[in-house]
Amino acid sequence: MKSVADEAQRVITAQSEKSVLVLADFAGAQVSRDAATRIKEVTTYDRPFVKRAAWVHAGSLPKVFHDAIQMFSQREFPTFETREEALEFLVKQ
Repeated sequence: MKSVADEAQRVITAQSEKSVLVLADFAGAQVSRDAATRIKEVTTYDRPFVKRAAWVHAGSLPKVFHDAIQMFSQREFPTFETREEALEFLVKQ
């Protein structure tokens, strides 16, 4: 999970500000405290580059981690049951 977060940060921060749509799919994920900390860091650092973000299957992520990530990054991460729902949200005007 941490290596995915590192790669996401590298790719996202190479883009123009407010230009990136992010879909994070947590299906089957097991998120450790260390991974959640790294996600908090990345979501804070990449905030200027992200236009909109959506999370799928965030139930795999403990609520305490989800809440901490939102609070730390000062961003909201709407959650969806399917990738299709998340994609619809991301591309709506």
